[in-house]
Amino acid sequence: MKVYSMVVGVILSLSLYACGMACDMVTNVRIRTSVEAKEIDRLIALAPGMMLSQTNNVRNYLEQVCGKIAECSDMQMRYRYFRNLMTSACRVNLGSVERLVPVEKIEMPNVDDQWKPSIRTLEKRAQWKRERKIASIRGEALGRLRLMADQIYGRLLLEMPLPAPSVEQLEPYFKLIEKLQEEERRQNRSPGSLCDHAIDQVESYFLSYLRFMKNIRKTPDQKDLTAVEARFKQVVGRPIRSAEQYEADARRRVEENIREHQKQQGTNQRAR
Repeated sequence: MKVYSMVVGVILSLSLYACGMACDMVTNVRIRTSVEAKEIDRLIALAPGMMLSQTNNVRNYLEQVCGKIAECSDMQMRYRYFRNLMTSACRVNLGSVERLVPVEKIEMPNVDDQWKPSIRTLEKRAQWKRERKIASIRGEALGRLRLMADQIYGRLLLEMPLPAPSVEQLEPYFKLIEKLQEEERRQNRSPGSLCDHAIDQVESYFLSYLRFMKNIRKTPDQKDLTAVEARFKQVVGRPIRSAEQYEADARRRVEENIREHQKQQGTNQRAR
């Protein structure tokens, strides 16, 4: 009887110990997950400032934040983080760039000859330099947004065992297009002058996704395809082109470029 009681006691002790260890493991996982989530949220919140940063290494930042998101074990959480990251980056205020570039103080040079520039000339020169700097910072910011979209797309394309749904892969570009359209309106530029390339890129990637699924003999999720088509029409204002339409337009653009090149060559020869 004593032996039996001892055995039962040992078993109960081991069970309680194992239960305690399991509870500790669950608690540790939750703590670690919470800490990692807060770190990812912190990095995502930095995105707008990083798009305009003149001191930080933005490529390192993109590698860090995208790498941490890719390490998340929950698939839907990864998708949500990547969407949040691109949304955060697209909040960058490109209209604020003018405040970042100070007006240069004009000082007359200490020379006294006929070639001495006027105050007006110096002011124009300073204004031109400032406008170039502002345009450069804005151009870099838009380039970083494109780089971020490419990074996120690449991560989602390499999801295992299959790529992420196409609507998730292409969402960074949809966000990018919306930001470029916003900048076109802000600068009173013609529609499509900034975003046409990104629109063409979305259609090219979507058709590549369909070809990939066909090559591996997998039927794409119809809900996913419908979501892409609806999102494209919402952002661009027209239906997404079919493979035949896309290829026909590509051929037409090549032919137009050849004709324009030949026309320019003819103009140059006549001018000699």
